[in-house]
This record gives sequence, C-alpha cells and structure tokens, in this order.
Amino acid sequence: MLVIVCRQCLHAIRVMGDPSEVGSILGEGSPFWPNGYICFSCGAAAEILLEPEIDAAVVATLNMYNLSPVEALAALHGLGMPHERNCYKEELDRIFAEYEIKLHGRQHREQARYYLDSIELKDGTRVFFAPSPHGACIYRIAKPHRYSENGNQ
Repeated sequence: MLVIVCRQCLHAIRVMGDPSEVGSILGEGSPFWPNGYICFSCGAAAEILLEPEIDAAVVATLNMYNLSPVEALAALHGLGMPHERNCYKEELDRIFAEYEIKLHGRQHREQARYYLDSIELKDGTRVFFAPSPHGACIYRIAKPHRYSENGNQ
C-alpha cells in the first residue's frame, strides 16, 4: 500500500485497493510521481512512501485516513475527504443554525450537493451569490424591508 505523508501537519492518506489501480492513479504511473504530491489538509508538499518503509512509531504520530485510489485522488485535487462531502440541506441547516443563518437554495437530486442562492442573516439581510470563473460572486445585498421606515433604503 502507498501512503502519502505530509511532514508539516502530520496528515497521511493510506491508499488501499487493487495494486494496479493504486499504481496508475497515484503511483509510478501517475502524473504525481515522484514528487508532485500536495497535502490535502495544509497544502504543503507531501511525499509518497510504501507502507513497509514507514517506522511504526512514525505511523502512530500520523492522522491516517484509509482511502480508495479514487477517494485519495479527489482529496489531492482539493475535493475534500469523504466525510467532508456531506453537503445535504439538513446538515447545512444544522451547521448554520448556530450562527442564526438561513440558507436559500436547492438540493441536487440524490447527491450530497446543495446549490446556494443566498444566505439570510439574523437581522433579515439576504446576501445573494452567483457562480463566476473566480469562485462564488456576491452580487446583491438586500436589507430587510421595514414598513415602519421611509423608503430611503
């Protein structure tokens, strides 16, 4: 098994699966080989090792994640770890409720993706988002309408 180790933050990915798949996706047959690995957690340069080459004492100090070759490839490309990709509305509502923020958008059918249109802050202000080539773009901030105030908002 291959292990991708970051000496900066001590995170590691143990890539488990069919040896030919592991080798072609992340090993000698991959574009990462031999020194193109980046840590999924901190972005520092990481290195690839064969598991038998790593001292057991060193393994004990690592935050080790066991992933399939495809999951490891996704993590190395910035898509996160499998447990970080739970983006269902229920989970998002739970997270944002602590900050009294409401999400407005829609859940992608049968996938752990949520398309965000706007967020609503505690005071009723809505911040609207749209996609752009550079990331999410905030294009409008709408203050809540109050009938008691004059129309100067």
